[in-house]
Amino acid sequence: MNGGLILWMRCVTVCVVMFAAGVLQGSDAFVVRFRAQGKTSSCNSVYWRDDLLLYNTNSTPVIVRVLGNSNGAAAITAPSSVILAPATATSLNLFLKEAWVPPSADPLLWLLHLDIPPGVVADSRDEFSRFYLCIASPTPPNSLGKVSLPIFRELVAPNLPQVHLGTDLGGGDARTNIGIYNGGVVEGTARVEIRRVCDDSVVEKRVVIVAPDTLIQVLGFRQGDDVCVSSIAWMRYAVVTVDQPSITFVSTVTERPNPLLGLAPSVNLGVTQNTHF
Repeated sequence: MNGGLILWMRCVTVCVVMFAAGVLQGSDAFVVRFRAQGKTSSCNSVYWRDDLLLYNTNSTPVIVRVLGNSNGAAAITAPSSVILAPATATSLNLFLKEAWVPPSADPLLWLLHLDIPPGVVADSRDEFSRFYLCIASPTPPNSLGKVSLPIFRELVAPNLPQVHLGTDLGGGDARTNIGIYNGGVVEGTARVEIRRVCDDSVVEKRVVIVAPDTLIQVLGFRQGDDVCVSSIAWMRYAVVTVDQPSITFVSTVTERPNPLLGLAPSVNLGVTQNTHF
């Protein structure tokens, strides 16, 4: 068998394997990932973590590739891909265990950059669960709730204001947390404002510095007083402007004690997800 024929057969073999695994032109996806310990009371503890559910609507397997992690964990990308079977839902936490999780202090917060092919449906989830600590053998966590998180398709250009509507939970006090990812190669400055809808006045503002390729969360923005005599007096929105390519998101939360569990939450949590036209 001559060398040219051997080379051709190797090429055919590689192409067949790649086709079977669905090597399609994918799209960028940036997913917020986190691990955080919540409140603890007696034998109960609350734990917050993300998950990413993926469903392959194609008739053949496809490959989701990891392109990188933020916050100094770019090399934590093994395995480098996940193969999704057709007509099957996959939880990354269940499939990958603790893969792609950067070694860092609690709480962990980072941005995962993926390449997701056409025909895949994705749901990024904020999960909070109760763990019972007063037994020798661990048991599965008891889910207390979830909310869907946004999946970002691209970075926002520098100095372009990012408006997040709906940063309230209706009437009543709540606190707002602002997530900011600096996708640039140099340190970035972010200007954050919480505003009333009724008169567009600024309730609170801060300026924060974000290291390059780093996701942070700025905590504890307050809703301020409902000064308008209006049927929308409690409504709020946020404006975030970063001088580097960036991604921003907003979560608004209130935690009230649950007398049955002996700890917070019951949790009401809203994560803004706006469609931009």
